[in-house]
Formats: sequence, structure tokens, C-alpha cells
Amino acid sequence: MVSAIVSIQMFVLPYYQSTEALAAFAIFIAIAGTSCNLIWSGFGSVASRLFANHTKLINTILAISLAFCGAGFWF
Repeated sequence: MVSAIVSIQMFVLPYYQSTEALAAFAIFIAIAGTSCNLIWSGFGSVASRLFANHTKLINTILAISLAFCGAGFWF
């Protein structure tokens, strides 16, 4: 919802003022947002199965990545 409001405010309103254009962009943003959420949840479902089967390996990789990110703040 916030991304839709910001998108309309920043990228549409400065260039288009007609009601038809605003309605078209609102419909486009609603369709794009819904499809992106469906794709995100689909990949999340696949990732959760991968994580469930390889918990130890995934946790080790994530811990090492977190350590590198933390070290990046210090060095």
C-alpha cells in the first residue's frame, strides 16, 4: 500500500493529472503488486522446503554471511 502511494505521488502525479490516467496507473500498480506478491510467496514456499531439508547447511551459510556483514562494519 505504501509503495503504491509513493509510486503514484512521485512518478505519476507530476506528469499526469487526468482521472483516466490516474485510474489506469492505479490498476496497473494493483495488478503488478498482486502478481509480485504471488511470485514472492511462491519462491518463499520453495525456499522453505529447501531450508527444511538442509537446515544445518543453510544455518551455517547464513551465520558466515552474518559474520562477514558484521566484520564489514568494523573494517
